[in-house]
Amino acid sequence: MTAINLSGIKRYTSSSLILMALSTSALAGNVQIGTEFRDFNEPYKSDSYQMPYVSFNLNPIEGSPLQVIAKIDYRHMDLPEQRSWNNRSRQTLAVGYQWTLGQFTWAPKVGFRHQIYEGNTRSMEYRFYPGLRYDFSKSTSINLAGWMAPTRSHGRFRDDGVDKKLRTSYDDYTHELELKLGHSLSSSQRVTVSLYHEMFSKEYESRAFSNKESDSLQLRLYYRHRLNDLTLEPYTRIDLTQNQTDGVGNERNQKRNRYGMLATYKLSKQLSILPEIYMEEADVKTWNNEDATNPEKYYMYYGLSFRYSFK
Repeated sequence: MTAINLSGIKRYTSSSLILMALSTSALAGNVQIGTEFRDFNEPYKSDSYQMPYVSFNLNPIEGSPLQVIAKIDYRHMDLPEQRSWNNRSRQTLAVGYQWTLGQFTWAPKVGFRHQIYEGNTRSMEYRFYPGLRYDFSKSTSINLAGWMAPTRSHGRFRDDGVDKKLRTSYDDYTHELELKLGHSLSSSQRVTVSLYHEMFSKEYESRAFSNKESDSLQLRLYYRHRLNDLTLEPYTRIDLTQNQTDGVGNERNQKRNRYGMLATYKLSKQLSILPEIYMEEADVKTWNNEDATNPEKYYMYYGLSFRYSFK
């Protein structure tokens, strides 16, 4: 059994208690507590980790479309030699509002995500969530989900490439956006097809073999089926492109695919259990875009959480 970083767990636990206290005093919303595990195949076993988390989604003012969401998690690497750099605590908070005009709904949110790694690398993402939705009918809709984030990062030195000044703080950028088209087949079944775009860019990254930019486009398919108190949602994610560029211009294309199942079971009117399992596979390439020594990389994901809803 692996040793647990008690300082990280204490930070996570105290933050969790604060979130739970805030949640139970709110008028409406839910709080969710869970953990997830990622178990990689043998050549990449050092990437395996476990991550407990707590999150909430609140409507703090009765009758108002004001929304507050937050999440705190702590990633604990399985192998001891990975923990001094890759153990990570992360806090996310966002506040949003909703406007509805006919068939169009706009529910933007603004917030941040703060990440701190054990090796003193840290970043602050300033996030904007577009939250756009248009209902063609009662059964069919299209919406734009995800977020965009200018990111203030701090960590190892990067050469600015102009006057060779070494910097430890830099302005990066990342976004994850998903355009979804959903259609309800019945009151208990819904299918969704989406295009997901993920992109990041690092300022002053000039090292060979280090990600400077990444741009990926993904096709996602979802099917949701409700059976009384049980809801099942099988899904798949298929990379169409996944292009990466390092600090000196080398490029590679490493595609990933994911196949999974999310379930929700109502234990009572207020309490639900949510197990999830998926497998993700990737083709690992060198920076010459050739197969790596161990080209097959995959992991199994196991997640379990409990969600308590209240009014």
